[in-house]
Amino acid sequence: DRQCARLLKSPKDATDELEKAGIYKICCETCPALYIGQTKRNIGQRFKEHMWDKNKGENAISSVAKHINQNPTHVIKTCDITLLRQVNEPWKLDVYESIAIKQNEDKHLLNDDLGNVQSVLVDLFSCTT
Repeated sequence: DRQCARLLKSPKDATDELEKAGIYKICCETCPALYIGQTKRNIGQRFKEHMWDKNKGENAISSVAKHINQNPTHVIKTCDITLLRQVNEPWKLDVYESIAIKQNEDKHLLNDDLGNVQSVLVDLFSCTT
């Protein structure tokens, strides 16, 4: 499923997505683990920060870095990032991230929390988007 989507996209599409801000998903190639995140900068730069954080070993803060450190044979690459929603207004990031987390809560999430916005509205919007 994910592999088919990658094959259909051109390399330019992937590059363009990495230069956008918003809500993103990082998937582990080795297991079903995934991480939902947000950034007001470009997601390519944020991904690099997740990867740099793995060098901290047990002191890593990033959930993605912790996953790689705890599972050294697992692989996560730039092609494992998906822009879920481009968001250019920083004040909307928390809401959209919380909705994306809610929509994926039945999956193997690496996130330490369910986002910064917890409410009945998130539950409602996650069913409609």
